[in-house]
Amino acid sequence: LMSYSYSYVVDGSHEKIGYSDGSFASFKINERSLSERLPFSINKVNFLSNTPYRFKIKGVSDGKSTLVDWNWNGLFDEKEVVADVNYSHGVDFGPLYAVGQSDIAPVLVVHGEGSNSTPFMFYGREGRLISRSWLGRNRDTDGQNWSDEVSVLASGISGDPTAAFNNGVTWVAYPTDRGAVIRPVSIGNLGRPSIGAAILLPGTVGTQPTVTSLDGQVALLLWRSKTAPVGLCLIRTKGTEVILGAELSLDITSDVPVGATAGKISAAGASLWVGRIESDGKENGGRTEVVRFEIGPGGSSKAAYRSWLGGHYARRRMTLLWRPESGLLPEGRIYQFSGSIDLPGADQNLWITMNTPYSDMDGGWLFRRYQQPGLKSPSTPGACFFGDDIIYMLRRSGNNELGVAFYGSGAAKAPLGDFNDVKHICDYGLSRSIRGLLK
Repeated sequence: LMSYSYSYVVDGSHEKIGYSDGSFASFKINERSLSERLPFSINKVNFLSNTPYRFKIKGVSDGKSTLVDWNWNGLFDEKEVVADVNYSHGVDFGPLYAVGQSDIAPVLVVHGEGSNSTPFMFYGREGRLISRSWLGRNRDTDGQNWSDEVSVLASGISGDPTAAFNNGVTWVAYPTDRGAVIRPVSIGNLGRPSIGAAILLPGTVGTQPTVTSLDGQVALLLWRSKTAPVGLCLIRTKGTEVILGAELSLDITSDVPVGATAGKISAAGASLWVGRIESDGKENGGRTEVVRFEIGPGGSSKAAYRSWLGGHYARRRMTLLWRPESGLLPEGRIYQFSGSIDLPGADQNLWITMNTPYSDMDGGWLFRRYQQPGLKSPSTPGACFFGDDIIYMLRRSGNNELGVAFYGSGAAKAPLGDFNDVKHICDYGLSRSIRGLLK
């Protein structure tokens, strides 16, 4: 009968758990169109600033309103915010659509820009590499409308793929015994992926590649071992042709292949975010760091910002996304997605992590878990921005089934409101309680 959020801790105290009195029941919020001004005094909603929520709030001089930083960007009183505010016991990313099976980590990338963009997925089975494109128009009704499988590689992949859209072409890279291979992908007949020629990259035998788009070029990061510095090559593209630049050494190592995404371009150069994991973490969960490099016009690199992430994550390559956001510049907002920690009972531990301007918030990071039955994966998930949200793709433990969700941010479409526990108990529950049934 109780509202779930009130049954563990209220206003930071386990002594205050209890029933909702329904005083907020008539007030509805829409996570896809939030106002950061609540029509309640700060005394009435102060519980939002404590566990389990921990939002930053401010009272208004009229004594009748409160400002809440719903999206954790340090700004208050924004009018049209999209944010997940109902995450205290897990993030709901909407329906999870079954789309195939894979024995390697899946990858998602959006091909194109704006309203003409099309999500591509890449995954594999038994040494093959496969691609599919989304053919739907409405993410709420066409979630399973993907093209049939298109073969990228018939056999021989020796690790996880990675992909990036750059200059009108999607580039997919993957490791083989002969070295890292990159090849162009575009939209073909009936909206299916059209696969271009494979290009074997010299000097990449034994590497695990990671690609991202960086200031009009493809940034290729090469991971060789736990102790070798991560390499970076910039690739200039002309149509489906590639010109591979010289490899430079980044001043970082990682226990696993690195994640990467592009950030803001400034006078100092293009920003390249790199996610790495080192060995001194807990069992099956490495210590995770993100580093922002400034890549100069001549190919120089400088670590301009670095931060350890709160939380504990699986020791696998992470998926990183970045976008500019008011209040968070010059760093912008970086999202980190990771897989489950492989410990007994470590179910439902797929994480979404993002930076905040609040150092008292786990070192400036908000980490949340996705909440659906059986969310455990042997792989890092795929993720990419699409429209006003994030597409999220995971591979399930046990059966290798792939699932895709279109609301990876956790911001739900349905309006949310408090529930009147007391009224429900009085009007419905008492007459159906054990005492009532025994009368």
